[in-house]
Amino acid sequence: VKACASMGTNAISMVQRGITKKVSTPYDDSSKDCIGCGACAEICPTKAITLQDNNGVRQIWNKSFNLIKCSCCGEYFTTEQCLNYINKKTNNTETENQIFCEKCKRKSIGEKFKESYKNYY
Repeated sequence: VKACASMGTNAISMVQRGITKKVSTPYDDSSKDCIGCGACAEICPTKAITLQDNNGVRQIWNKSFNLIKCSCCGEYFTTEQCLNYINKKTNNTETENQIFCEKCKRKSIGEKFKESYKNYY
């Protein structure tokens, strides 16, 4: 719940009381606020929250999300909703043909850094 709240989406919460208390979406329906980032599944200590990525589609919280491929390596790495949410929060205007996963971004930054110091050696 805290991971989702820290993302700013608040798509999940604690529901029910007592020994039946659990993490879920409102009324166990697909949440309109969920962006499919998977932060909740990644941080869940019991692995009770699961997500499935198959053929460019992510399933989590009774909802399906289309995944986006990295322009560099071609691997699926995030959902359209997650990318749009992050771009909106950061005022980023990346276009579809410039979308890179974290691994490729780091590689690109490393190459630029290397090139910038090339003249010093």
